[in-house]
Amino acid sequence: MKRFILIFVFFCGSVPSLFAQVNISDLIKKGNKWLDKDKKPYSGDFVEYYPDGKIKAKGALKQGVLNGYHVTFFENGNKSSEETYLDGVLNGDKIEYFENGKLHRRVTLIHGLIEGKTLTYYESGIKRTESNYNKKTKEGNYFEYNEQGKLIKQWELVDGEFKGNQIYGKKIPVLINEALKYSVNGDYAKAITLYDEIIDINPTISEVYFNRGAAKGMMFNLDGAILDYNKAIEINPKYAEAYANRGVAKINQYTTKGIINPTAAQCQSACEDFYKAKNLGVGAEIEDMIYVHCERNNIKPDSSKMDKVPLFVIDGNISEYSAVKKLDPNNFLEVEVLKDKNTTDKYGKQGINGVALITTIKFAVQAYQKVFSNISEDYKLAISKNDDSGFKYLIDGKVLDGEKRDIVWKLYTLKAESIQSVKYDTSKTQVIITTIN
Repeated sequence: MKRFILIFVFFCGSVPSLFAQVNISDLIKKGNKWLDKDKKPYSGDFVEYYPDGKIKAKGALKQGVLNGYHVTFFENGNKSSEETYLDGVLNGDKIEYFENGKLHRRVTLIHGLIEGKTLTYYESGIKRTESNYNKKTKEGNYFEYNEQGKLIKQWELVDGEFKGNQIYGKKIPVLINEALKYSVNGDYAKAITLYDEIIDINPTISEVYFNRGAAKGMMFNLDGAILDYNKAIEINPKYAEAYANRGVAKINQYTTKGIINPTAAQCQSACEDFYKAKNLGVGAEIEDMIYVHCERNNIKPDSSKMDKVPLFVIDGNISEYSAVKKLDPNNFLEVEVLKDKNTTDKYGKQGINGVALITTIKFAVQAYQKVFSNISEDYKLAISKNDDSGFKYLIDGKVLDGEKRDIVWKLYTLKAESIQSVKYDTSKTQVIITTIN
């Protein structure tokens, strides 16, 4: 009887790839697909290099689109990002890094849509923000921390976005309104109790500390009022009214004890607050306090402690700082501070401390819609009937994914002269933009 010898072969290391690895520069990019030299969609592993030969990215393609694990690198060799694709669409964890190797952002995507908890970090490794997504839409609590790890903002999203006074959820505005009613009716104790409740729910609202401080001041708890104004200013260092009220409370610490005309030394700290408030935009309300307690005591503003407030230009219109304070920063697309000579020449003395150019998301949307409408009648008609919140935009075959701000930025910065065509697909509510290559 014949005997068979069974031979087992053991491989050391990893199993070789089923596909050969190619330099991505040897492939041809057409639309959103990579083609081989025969102009067929490429399947296999690829590597991308920097000009100096260092690896820039590694990954795999399936029928010409990204598929599976994809990693990019900084020139120093540290990872820049890790992500997973499924047939060209992000599907799985997406991790971004700082150049020093520390974690920058972690997000999960399912079929291209952000899902679950998203975390961002400072370069020091301390958590910066925490938010939650449901099918690409932010929902629930949003937390923001400073570089020392202290919570500085806590917001609640309603219907996927920050909405006016609902920025802190549905309960807090109701409590604030109740507290204000008690204050108007002179029941400051009940108002303070409600403000205490609000702070227990969310300790990051500067206006609540300000209102509680005002209520304490009316009850002659001036030390407590000053502590609340301190907290309001800590949260919002540009809170002009808090400086003004804190200055008044400091003066009242003396006048309520019968010292009608506090000395210059006693007024010094209060006057610093008054001048700071005036510098930040509070005017007529404190002019009498400045005259009586500061100018008559020969206390001058300390220029070293005064903010050099820039000129604010919102969507092309020069605006007062008080108008800026009323805006929700989450509606800003870009804030750019200019300090060069050209800026001074353009705005004159108004721009001597620099110019803060603020572009809002609403303005940017209107701007790109106007550009696209001039190119496409179909798009113009679609916009006239609907807003574009449900539209999906594609540029050269690539779908614009991510947060609304990122999508708006890409569309807003797309120059009209670089656009070849704009087509609106009614059946898919898609806006297909082709650029001039």
